[in-house]
Amino acid sequence: MIEQSAARRHWGKVGIKHHHGILAPVFSLRSLDSLGIGEFSDLLHLVDWCQEIGMDVIQILPVNDPGLDSSPYNAISANALNPLNLGLRHLPNFFETEDTQILTELNQLQRVDYPKVRIHKLKYLKDYFSKEGKKVVESDEYRQFIEANPWLKGYSVFKILKIGNDWKSWDTWDEAIRTPDEVLLDRIAKEMSEEYHFHIFVQFLCFKQLGHVKKTANQKGIMLKGDIPILISPDSEEVWWHRSLFDLEFCAGAPPDIYNVDGQNWGFPLFNWDKLKEQDYRWWKQRLGTASKLYDMYRLDHIMGFFRIWAIPDDLPPTEGHYVPNGHAEWYTAGTERLAMMLDCSEMLPIGEDLGTVPEGVHDVMHRMGIPGMKELRLKRSDYSLAWPKKYPPLSLSTVSTHDGETVDLWWRNNPEEIEIFTYYKRWKHTPAITQDQRIKLLHDCHHSSSLFHINLFSEYLALFPELVWENMEDERINLPGVISDRNWSIRHRPLLEDITSHNALKEVIKNEILA
Repeated sequence: MIEQSAARRHWGKVGIKHHHGILAPVFSLRSLDSLGIGEFSDLLHLVDWCQEIGMDVIQILPVNDPGLDSSPYNAISANALNPLNLGLRHLPNFFETEDTQILTELNQLQRVDYPKVRIHKLKYLKDYFSKEGKKVVESDEYRQFIEANPWLKGYSVFKILKIGNDWKSWDTWDEAIRTPDEVLLDRIAKEMSEEYHFHIFVQFLCFKQLGHVKKTANQKGIMLKGDIPILISPDSEEVWWHRSLFDLEFCAGAPPDIYNVDGQNWGFPLFNWDKLKEQDYRWWKQRLGTASKLYDMYRLDHIMGFFRIWAIPDDLPPTEGHYVPNGHAEWYTAGTERLAMMLDCSEMLPIGEDLGTVPEGVHDVMHRMGIPGMKELRLKRSDYSLAWPKKYPPLSLSTVSTHDGETVDLWWRNNPEEIEIFTYYKRWKHTPAITQDQRIKLLHDCHHSSSLFHINLFSEYLALFPELVWENMEDERINLPGVISDRNWSIRHRPLLEDITSHNALKEVIKNEILA
């Protein structure tokens, strides 16, 4: 079936076989070299570790520039990378400053202090640009980078204007800069030449560093899996510069259901799919083209949204929303066309995030096109089939938890009735807290399911040894959806990467009891 699907070319690069890996948010990593937050260069530690234990996929969360936000799903650019994740010590001619000393201290904190990291990292990058920028900006490699990434101009000018307007939303700016055109971009780029090239210079370094990680990983038989959020911040360069491609009269969200009786408003604008199609999906093709320089495959966030999405009129509650498109038949036509476009324009294999309530027709389209979905090894009310991973379709990814949900420890503690049913169907002894043996069996089941992909949060493996995780299990949770909190997206792994990768007992249990 896969060999005849629309994704056959993508599977040809990945390989139709079982793939095993970890999901490691870059911001959560901590090494002797990193400064204040996990960095792209830290991923090199995981490349060697995965190769040693027999895994071949490293998945990360989005690493696009979020501006002043900490959420990787609320980026101000669909293409630009987060400057905070740039590995400073791995830059050519790195030098120590007072800022790097402060960042070294911030690296010891249990959680990422985004405001302080941002201040000192960007100050260092300004100093670095003043010393190294001129020779880089005048190089052929830099000019080629600009030519290959036409989005850089709009992004850099937007950053200049955002900073110049104290990061206020673009819709509050002076009328002269609120609606951009090429003349405005060229004028700002010329008048603010040094700042304009600073932002591009930082992107040049980011892409070079993460590109090096991908090249090194591929040479060692490891693939990088990125994450493409379907939606983007209303206060982004994308909406400011490409306004006609978005419908700002509506916000995307979710209708009322048994979990959210009032529905959800995510605050993101809808796409103007008619306009995107009129332009031959140029915006999406550029976005995926940029990502393909960094990743071998990607998590396609909220794949259901490519079929239909809940549209909420501005200033009205989610209960007043409606699906766009309206008719069921249109959902599958729209979804098939959009997914086909994404397959045609990139060789990266998409893996659709299809957890939750999804019409069966969506799964039929994904299966026919050769696009895997996801399976989470935990009961959802009466769905006992999830206790039997051997029954999963091969065209899927198995996992024991997700970045938006509870870790296994929290799930086990907070859902005693569900766990009692789960352990009964697994023929395990019911215990109030998961045991070491049960944790190993659960991870083993995940890696021996019928799915072709088996990927879990890095922290689920670290939890095999108490000294590798925080004492309070709440401190291992990445995100609590629907809640605005400094705790979201700020988790840091307790040990240094150097200590994790040299932990022989961890490697042995993964190799001999989980993967074997």
